[in-house]
Amino acid sequence: MANRIGIELVPSLCRVVVLEGRAGLFRRRSGRPGRIKAFHEVPYHASSPGQLEGELRRLGVRGPAGVAIWGLRGVHHVLSLPPADPSDLEAMARREAGSPGTGGDSGLMADGIMLGDAVDGGRRQVTYVSVPADEVRASIGPLTEAGIDVDGVVTPALAHALLARQRLGVLSGTTVAILAINGRVTGLTVVRGGAVLFARELPWGHETERAIPEGASADAGGFIARVASELRRSVVYLKQHHQADVSQVLVCGDMPDLRALTGPLMHELNLDVETLDSPDGLDITQLPEPADALRSRLGAVRTAWALAAGGAPTVNLLPREGTTVRRRLTTERQTHLWRAAIAGVVIAVLAWGVVELLTRNTRDRTDSLRRQIATLEPEVQRLDEVRLARATNAARAAALEAFASEGPRLARVLEALGRAAPPEVAITSLKVSPGVGAWNVSVTGQALAPTPAEAQAAFNRFAKAVNGDEYLGDPSQAPEIKVHIEEPEPEPEPVSREAAVAEAPRLEPAYQDRRTAVQRPREQWMARDGRLYRIVVPPLPPEELDESRRQRAGARPGTAERASQPPKYVGAVLDFTLKYEVRK
Repeated sequence: MANRIGIELVPSLCRVVVLEGRAGLFRRRSGRPGRIKAFHEVPYHASSPGQLEGELRRLGVRGPAGVAIWGLRGVHHVLSLPPADPSDLEAMARREAGSPGTGGDSGLMADGIMLGDAVDGGRRQVTYVSVPADEVRASIGPLTEAGIDVDGVVTPALAHALLARQRLGVLSGTTVAILAINGRVTGLTVVRGGAVLFARELPWGHETERAIPEGASADAGGFIARVASELRRSVVYLKQHHQADVSQVLVCGDMPDLRALTGPLMHELNLDVETLDSPDGLDITQLPEPADALRSRLGAVRTAWALAAGGAPTVNLLPREGTTVRRRLTTERQTHLWRAAIAGVVIAVLAWGVVELLTRNTRDRTDSLRRQIATLEPEVQRLDEVRLARATNAARAAALEAFASEGPRLARVLEALGRAAPPEVAITSLKVSPGVGAWNVSVTGQALAPTPAEAQAAFNRFAKAVNGDEYLGDPSQAPEIKVHIEEPEPEPEPVSREAAVAEAPRLEPAYQDRRTAVQRPREQWMARDGRLYRIVVPPLPPEELDESRRQRAGARPGTAERASQPPKYVGAVLDFTLKYEVRK
């Protein structure tokens, strides 16, 4: 593959960067740092094109080239167009900008468009660029006469947009400013989403500032202040007309000590400023001589290097007609193409054989691994079950150990609940679950009172007493309260004694000898003052037991069953749930 050339035509200077091409069938991968094979800075003036042509011939610069031309009387229009194909968008942009068209006659323009991000309403932001075709032909004339194949022409703004794309990628919605400071000209370009929003060439540079007569401000501080003022004015213009906020500034050019601009510009603009004088993206392991001079000029070669490394530009301002650009293949290049084709066929055949061999080996290896997996799968399942059982037992042991270590604190919690409960409040359940650094305690109970207001007052006293305890603290959630009224049961209908005796069930003795019948004591539980008490009721003597049975036999139907049950509470019942987090 032939070398790729990037050329930047700055007023009074032609800057040339030659990147090494890859011989053979394979080309240089995108994103891989390119090695600079040659770098030249040739004095140039439009009035003496023969001098530039002769110098390029002497240097032996050959190959396809992308050229950035400064000083063209071009325009950059930012338009908002409806969604359409790129060819239709170019026609619409030309019509909106009022361009006369393209061609080779005098007064016609060479133009193109750059596609940006979508804007409101589904419309597309487009940058339309047009330059006089005659000026382009006059500028690239010495290059083509020297034997350089010019396949792309751009303005400095388009070259800076390509540089920003290579440096940062296409970031939708991100606005970046590129500042190029040269000896006699300064360029300012603002890019958003791949499209140029603002392009300006200033007819002064760091060398013209030094040429100011005595008495004027010609120091570095004055030059930096002037650059910052122009950049600040452009940022305000973009904010007002395009609602774009510049987030970063990239600085390049041939100004000595380019990094001296970073601090003052960041201070003046309050923006992130980065200088492009570092070897990022460049292969500097093998630099052409003089290597030290090239290292000190990395900021100056950035624009030309971007053209050489980026291939054909997205916008090509090369005139479509009447151009004398040489586009022919030499015999040497044709020979290289034939050799590359033959080498490609040979490599393809060898690659097919290698792939087939690797495929067969991979297939055999895969079958062997499948058989091993089928053999080991039951053992793996058994080990998983054992591992799961161990993990479960360890978790249970850890939980029991943690609960045992926190037993005194939870006992204090139970004591605090029992001490704070008034006679009207009964605690029905207490649930404890582990949490992160604390135990989650849920207290459920009831407040019993004749009226809802009294039940609410009893609960309030209980909650106030509990919330002030040092172990419980404040509730982790709001209390859950539900109040309902227990109504008395209706009185049963009166029944005559004779009917009750007739319907009463006949009681059979539990044992043949009542005197020897064993009656076990009964146990009852009663909640009082927030605590549970166990009461042991002694058994009745046989005589009293027979009398009690006879009395129950002579009572109304259902009386015995109701007598064995405790009386139902009549009044207001307030069910509540309190939740706390007790630290471990």
